[in-house]
Amino acid sequence: MKNFVLITLLLVSCFAISAKALDIPTDCSDLAMLQERWETKYFYDLKFNRNLRAPPKLTCNSQPYKLIKAIWVLENLKNSPKFGNIYERLTNKISQLSSFNSNHPYDESACAVTSNANIQLFKCAYTNEKVWKDSKFYFRALIWLVSTVVHEFRHVELKASATHIECANGDTGGCDYAFDENIETAGSYSYEVLYLRDILNENNFNKKQKKDIELLINVIFSNRFLK
Repeated sequence: MKNFVLITLLLVSCFAISAKALDIPTDCSDLAMLQERWETKYFYDLKFNRNLRAPPKLTCNSQPYKLIKAIWVLENLKNSPKFGNIYERLTNKISQLSSFNSNHPYDESACAVTSNANIQLFKCAYTNEKVWKDSKFYFRALIWLVSTVVHEFRHVELKASATHIECANGDTGGCDYAFDENIETAGSYSYEVLYLRDILNENNFNKKQKKDIELLINVIFSNRFLK
């Protein structure tokens, strides 16, 4: 009986550890950690070294800081086996691209890296600066940027078949014709929704974080599908 109780406690303990939420600071207390990951890993994994001689210094709440933070979140969030490791898939795909145009990520206005086909892999947060500075909306802005990176990655994976069509309301951001639940064929907006649903199921988000992710899913559904 004692052994049974001990095993049960160990299993519960292991589950509690695995269910621990990802700690995402809403201030710049992670700046040193992100700078270290940027200098030793992301700069090379994501092939920024093709355009830049050395990784420039990150500064608190700059566009590059937000991008690197989003990459860190992307690397550390759990995904189900059907998605695999999104970060690894992203870096593998970048390695296969022959060249990049030189729109490097330290242009505050563009903050993009493009392939030779001019497909954006990374795109800076287009949320208002006030959103980032307000702790109530910080996670929402961050997860939106993570989702944008996943969206742009999907364009690269599917190439021409992931292009958008004109939205009914004339929105220049483009739309997908309809939501596609098939992970193999899903376009970029459908893939974003599938990804966001997946991280909701696989990670221990708090109530507010869940609400922010659900809000983003609803925004995409409301604005990015023709039917």
